Amino acid sequence: MKQAHINFVRVGEFAWSAMEPQEGEFHFEWLRQAVRRRNGITSQL
Repeated sequence: MKQAHINFVRVGEFAWSAMEPQEGEFHFEWLRQAVRRRNGITSQL
């Protein structure tokens, strides 16, 4: 994405089923990893 001059992405907006697979059970680790690896790209959650 950086090579394509993309500097802003929206992350996770259609991923609620991955973040809360069962009611009251939350999994955010995959999202944390994605934000950590942003490599100079701004991310909006």
